[in-house]
Amino acid sequence: MQKISKILLITLFISLYNYTCLYAIESSCNSKIAREFEEFFNSFKTAKSNFTQYTESSVATGILYISKPHNMKIEYNSPRKISALYMNKILSYFDHELSEESHVKLSNFLITLLIKPKISFCDFCASLNTYKVKNAAYLECNLNETQDAKSIQIIIENNTLKQISIHKEFEEAITIKFQDAVYNINIPTDIFSIKNTSMQNIREN
Repeated sequence: MQKISKILLITLFISLYNYTCLYAIESSCNSKIAREFEEFFNSFKTAKSNFTQYTESSVATGILYISKPHNMKIEYNSPRKISALYMNKILSYFDHELSEESHVKLSNFLITLLIKPKISFCDFCASLNTYKVKNAAYLECNLNETQDAKSIQIIIENNTLKQISIHKEFEEAITIKFQDAVYNINIPTDIFSIKNTSMQNIREN
């Protein structure tokens, strides 16, 4: 019985040791893992990815296109077809079913994160935790007061962006899961346009 208890204690100790190593948290924007996140975001100039976007009340799917430092386009395929084009600091929406459009000048942390050529989390985060679980790296950042969101969580696995979760004070949390992402590819410039006259004018101006 004593031998069994000793084995159980050793097994528990090893499990706790592995758990501690696996979830070792680094709480600095200058940590090794934080720098790895920065290196990842700073490593690509273009990107394309399928995605699924979740809130408490909805699920949407689509394709994301990025061309740093100015252009980002989101093609929502479901639940309805909507194009969202960020260009020249203006975010434009076009609802293909209703043929309705809107434009707004926007400063948004998520857009900044994805299209800024060089980022440093020390510029954005009031506090930050990073850790790794197997091949996945996690970054949890409480954003400073200058940002439009409260916090963000990012997951990168095998040098590929897997998930971003954004939390805002008076809005539903948004979680975006990315699939089949590719980086530093050639994206035709006409991708960053919408077949709509006024949106085309924004692009040309």
